[in-house]
Amino acid sequence: MKQPLLLLVLPMSLWFAACESMPKGHDDGAPAKAEAGDDADDSAKEVVAKAERALEDARLEQKIAAAEAESTARKAADEVESAEIALKVAADALDNFLKAQRDLELSKVQLGLDRASWGLEAELQELAELEAMYKKDDVATLTKELVLQRGKKGVDFARRGLDHEQREAAITRDFELPKKQRELEVEKRENENKLREARAEQAKSKDEVELKLRKARAEIEDAEKALAKARAKAAKP
Repeated sequence: MKQPLLLLVLPMSLWFAACESMPKGHDDGAPAKAEAGDDADDSAKEVVAKAERALEDARLEQKIAAAEAESTARKAADEVESAEIALKVAADALDNFLKAQRDLELSKVQLGLDRASWGLEAELQELAELEAMYKKDDVATLTKELVLQRGKKGVDFARRGLDHEQREAAITRDFELPKKQRELEVEKRENENKLREARAEQAKSKDEVELKLRKARAEIEDAEKALAKARAKAAKP
């Protein structure tokens, strides 16, 4: 009896083992595939969202660049205008000095010399009259001495005054006026240089701004292309 039972149990064990080793059916794998598809959708949405943010950032960068460009252009124009005004003021000052002020100063100097010269001549004439008047009087009196002394002092002061006027005229003519002219010429030249630098800076800033705006536009175009590509990829089944 033991041998027939053993023969019956052995086939059943083999059957159960075969059932355990058989692959699972199609219905058991469906949830795994659905989960993988959901992950892919979420990843595509993230890519689209990131591309949209990048496009918004690029548009904001372009807006900022445009505002900076306007501010830079306005500042450069103001600096050029200020340099032009400063140059005109310096040029007018030099022109006025050469055409009017220098001649006026020389005229004042000459007037002072003429007055001093005439003052000395007048004092000499008055002293000569006094000496001629008192020459007939051989008697030495206190009045005579005082009058002649005042006349001689007057001549002395007039002569010293003329000497001062002559030295001051030489300083004005040979030093002060040439110095003033050189200063005005230097000021004009410096303002010419400032205007040239302001215009060069204006041209440079214009190019820099144009380059920045061009890059901003390019970034927007790249962001738009990246967004379109991301949306097209996300739309595929």
